[in-house]
Amino acid sequence: MEFFIDKTAEKKLALFKLLFFSDDLVSVKDLLTQLQFSKSALFRYLKELEEDLALTFDSQSFLLINHNNAYSYKSESQLDKSLIVNRLNLYYVKGSIRFKIITALYKKRYTSVDEIANDLYVSPSYLYRQLKAIYAFFDDFHLKLTFKPDSNQSTNFVGSEIHQRFFFAYFYWSVFKGIEWPFKRLPESMYDLYYKNEIDKKFPKGNLAPAKATQIGYLLTITFWRVNSRKEYVQLEEELIEIFTAISEVNDISSSIATTWTQLPEEIDNQERLFFNFFTRVEVASVDNDEMKEQISKHLLTINSDLVAYCVTFLEEVQQHFDLKMTSQKKMVNLYYIVFYHLYMRYINVNHSQYLNSPFQLNEIKKQLNSSSLLEKEILTFYDQFFQKNHFFKVDASSKQLVISLIYFIINSAEVEPLPILVHFSKNISGEYLIKNKINAIFGTSTIRFTDDMDQAYLVISDSYEGTISNEQYFYIEEMYNPTIWKGLFDFIQQHLFNRSFSN
Repeated sequence: MEFFIDKTAEKKLALFKLLFFSDDLVSVKDLLTQLQFSKSALFRYLKELEEDLALTFDSQSFLLINHNNAYSYKSESQLDKSLIVNRLNLYYVKGSIRFKIITALYKKRYTSVDEIANDLYVSPSYLYRQLKAIYAFFDDFHLKLTFKPDSNQSTNFVGSEIHQRFFFAYFYWSVFKGIEWPFKRLPESMYDLYYKNEIDKKFPKGNLAPAKATQIGYLLTITFWRVNSRKEYVQLEEELIEIFTAISEVNDISSSIATTWTQLPEEIDNQERLFFNFFTRVEVASVDNDEMKEQISKHLLTINSDLVAYCVTFLEEVQQHFDLKMTSQKKMVNLYYIVFYHLYMRYINVNHSQYLNSPFQLNEIKKQLNSSSLLEKEILTFYDQFFQKNHFFKVDASSKQLVISLIYFIINSAEVEPLPILVHFSKNISGEYLIKNKINAIFGTSTIRFTDDMDQAYLVISDSYEGTISNEQYFYIEEMYNPTIWKGLFDFIQQHLFNRSFSN
């Protein structure tokens, strides 16, 4: 999270990644050009990086190679490269004053800015400057801070319980990502004792990736802290209770939290369990398989909900406008996502992409592929037309891009016609059959369709002249026993499939 890394640490991290991921030595000239450092700053950062790496790992893990005024990092560590970068990133985040301020506010309630300045050993004036940026950061999460001494609140954070839980889940996972256990008041040994067994029972081995299990553990711990320690509870509207109940009836994943908190009134217990079912699904991808998603959507269709009815209309109009083919299951899976997207936009509505290091931008992908913008224009046309006649759901500027991404997701999840390919190999009678089998083994039969009709073929793979065909759609396969040719063929098909998935 760039917001929590100071400028110097950000520059050192960029320098490390450039040297660490480079296959060759990088000259000082190239480093200065790419990173826009002064020469004195570059050598200072190289020296500081050695110290930072020794503190983060051990002093023997990394060797800075310097040969003829060119540099590279060699690692003796057995750790995955991405984990190494994430750990160094975490080291820098934990050292930043903004991170220290937020974690201090998480642990206790302060009655003045001077009090927190004393705890963090910084001057009040410096703290005020940092708080100004943090106030703007919290605005995006619909939260504020208060230091009123007479407040009855248990925390300095002001905002709905739903927004507070979402922020803490986002904050701790974005920073730690399972690399360390960040919750000191609930040691990991206690978490393993009380929660991990429940997660393992709910999601048998092979049904949940380790990182997802850890992410659910973060959500459990945050819920435990808010309910048990802070006595702060969610309050759900009647329609939300009905929607969340329909979700829970298919796949209830709240059993692990209810076993650990103190006795709660039945209404609070029920709402907390229902919210956890929603909370987990908007934070952790695919805790439901496709069959569960289908059943959840069917349950949602049985309740009297204006939001669900609106989502059904949205899906039907997208399908009709873009002439999409969907199986009945695919339609229900799409409805599942549409409902969760709209619940997110209505009750959370946080656009936090600007705080991620590399936010996903569809427009950037399309530019790099040089693909047509016709689809994008058509999506915007549909968006304007749909919301001119459907006023139930108000979409603000921050949610517009999310709705557009949702439409794009629905279009790309629809049934797509397989890519028609003509294959001709004249050197022996079995060669063509072998080529087709190899292509099917790599890409499957759902994405590729073979044809002998040149007019239908989108790609042509041949060892012969087949008439006037553009180079972009023709692959010359000279012989079958050269691995380089096979790699070129597979790359050729893959590139066309990739371009096709992001174009109109």
